[in-house]
Amino acid sequence: QCSFANDGQNIVSENQEPDKFYIIAIGYAKVLVRSIGGVTGGEGSDMVAVRRLGPGHSFGEAGLIYDQPRSATVQAEGNVILAWLPREQYMKHLSKYHIKWYFNPIQEKIEYLQNFSAWSKFELRA
Repeated sequence: QCSFANDGQNIVSENQEPDKFYIIAIGYAKVLVRSIGGVTGGEGSDMVAVRRLGPGHSFGEAGLIYDQPRSATVQAEGNVILAWLPREQYMKHLSKYHIKWYFNPIQEKIEYLQNFSAWSKFELRA
């Protein structure tokens, strides 16, 4: 499905419950997080742009995978056309790819650390 966002419009907002996975088809958006004295995080702080997204970039997978509220605001820079999938379709078709992307590096580090004798004392569970 497709949707349209106007310049300055929040596509998703921090703490919003996740319901869609987005791909930017045309245009640009900025990722905003809260900042207190140059350190990100905290209620009531200013929003700071930490990344710029363009055509082909996607966002919204973390909230769907972890079933957590949105961790950032994504705001349109100019007019933006977005393709999106509802939660159910995302989980059915794409979540396996993103879960591998998030967790494979962690698994590789665990496998590497298991080569050291200190790890023989620990039991790792899958």
